[in-house]
Amino acid sequence: MNEPAPDDDLAPIFDLRDRTSQRREDEDLDTDRLLGRLGDALPSPPRILRVAIVVLAVVQLALVLPWLVDTDPFGLLDSSSGSHLTRDGSLGLVVAVVSLLTAWRPRWALPCFIIGSLALIAQAVAGLFDDSIAGTGASEFVHLPSIVLTCLVGLAAVPLAALGPDRRRTRR
Repeated sequence: MNEPAPDDDLAPIFDLRDRTSQRREDEDLDTDRLLGRLGDALPSPPRILRVAIVVLAVVQLALVLPWLVDTDPFGLLDSSSGSHLTRDGSLGLVVAVVSLLTAWRPRWALPCFIIGSLALIAQAVAGLFDDSIAGTGASEFVHLPSIVLTCLVGLAAVPLAALGPDRRRTRR
């Protein structure tokens, strides 16, 4: 009675698993190649746009970081309350961070644009419910960098060059 050894019964199963894992590795390599080619085909925003975003985001950070701790070293928000400064500082920080993220990884520009736009909308809605004592007007121009940054991030989300595989710069 020639019964196969228990190991012989399992050999086809293990062999199948080896083939399946090999196939998955091949598919992963194909996927990596395809994504690499797709990344090469997507144009990157112009370098000057990325530099402008970084410079303006750093200015924005210099403006809003002190507001988070209820100080206004530049005297830009006159007699604003601590809650007003903190709110404007946190929303300005959101815009600055998503802008820096866009400059670093341009392919994230669209989600960053949406987040920055939501922060601006939240700031505008909160401004409607501010105390009437806190004057609006000239002091609200400090929010101009946030608006410009969000527009630049939106511009970075739009392909400014023709699509094609012969692009040298890639999105990261």
